[in-house]
Amino acid sequence: TLAIDDYDKAIQLEPLSAEAHFNRGMVYNDVGEFDLALEDLTKTIGLAPDSAVAYYLRGVVYDHQGRYNVALKDFSKAIEIDPSFAIENNYDSLNYNYKDSLNLTTIETTEEQGWWPIIALIVFWIYWSFSLQTIAKKTNTKYGWIAWIPPLSIYLMCEIARKPWWWIFLLLIPLVFIVFWIIIWMEIAKARGKPYWIGILIIVPYLNLLIPGYLAFSK
Repeated sequence: TLAIDDYDKAIQLEPLSAEAHFNRGMVYNDVGEFDLALEDLTKTIGLAPDSAVAYYLRGVVYDHQGRYNVALKDFSKAIEIDPSFAIENNYDSLNYNYKDSLNLTTIETTEEQGWWPIIALIVFWIYWSFSLQTIAKKTNTKYGWIAWIPPLSIYLMCEIARKPWWWIFLLLIPLVFIVFWIIIWMEIAKARGKPYWIGILIIVPYLNLLIPGYLAFSK
């Protein structure tokens, strides 16, 4: 067709034009030349790997060929690149209803990404709570079990540091809380027979994760 001839010339002049390959692939799809369409769309994806629309159109071509599994992979990739990509609005032009499969794929992807932060948070909570309870036990502080209750664990820290309970409210004041947070951990270090400066490390990124464990399990 005339359109294909025009895109042939454009690609000859600029062989690395993702737009020209995409447009020619779209025309090939429209006229039923699916193999040629796949060549151009695959080339487009190679040149522009973040093109959601290229993955979508290649999925459409696969659908027309009855290759539904690979079509689903391309549709899923389009959603991964651009979650707002409205593929569901185009189901009428497809031979196979991908809605349920795409929804399932999206849910599985979300769950897979969402589990690790939750697991990490639980592991940290166990580590922090057990460390604080151990510190309470080694400093003869009562009610060490409340280390496992997040709001009350701050009260326990004040008790270990031998500070009044109302210091909890000082920890709620922006910026000011940093000073009192350091003081509390300096006093906790002192209560464990460690140098004061150990408490200062509680504000050092990454290193601060080790402080509760060190104060809990060192001699």
